[in-house]
Amino acid sequence: MPAAVAGECVIETIRWRIELLCNLAWRRAVSGKKPPHRKNSSKPAARAKTAPKGTNRWQRGQSGNPKGRPQGSLNKATIFAKEMTLENLGEVIAAMHKAAVEGNVQAQKFLISRVVPPARSQPLEFELPPIETPKDIVKAFDAIWTAVGAGEISLEDMDRLRFFLESKQKAIEGTELAAKIERIEAHLGTNR
Repeated sequence: MPAAVAGECVIETIRWRIELLCNLAWRRAVSGKKPPHRKNSSKPAARAKTAPKGTNRWQRGQSGNPKGRPQGSLNKATIFAKEMTLENLGEVIAAMHKAAVEGNVQAQKFLISRVVPPARSQPLEFELPPIETPKDIVKAFDAIWTAVGAGEISLEDMDRLRFFLESKQKAIEGTELAAKIERIEAHLGTNR
């Protein structure tokens, strides 16, 4: 075996071991548990001694940790993830870019989803007739249907305008109802 090939095998083995260690460290950081010892793994763990029944170390309503965890403190997993991300972020982005350029469809989708903002609806340029009464809303609906039929606006735009007109109709009806109630109260003489 040539020395260059042997050197590559050693480097690949070292990379594999580092990757394995990072994976184990990540799992430990996420779970917060230490790995079990392999020597005495068949023996059950010794149980902690408990206080006799009826005696308590703490008064009722008193916490065992009154100060508690400091507000805003980070988990070990979060700290580990931030450190790993900050150290290798440039390399990861460069590798993702290279994979996308080479034709990796998943890398392309990922980069496009992160770089190109999602499409938003365009502002609608459509002039509605003035709306002050429920009869005006009927006229506005007629104008919208005419515009859809002429191809000036799409069905999605019509749906947006319909929602607007329904909101406007509810507002007009609420205003008219409040005015009617005021007139009835004034007629009956039972002003509050």
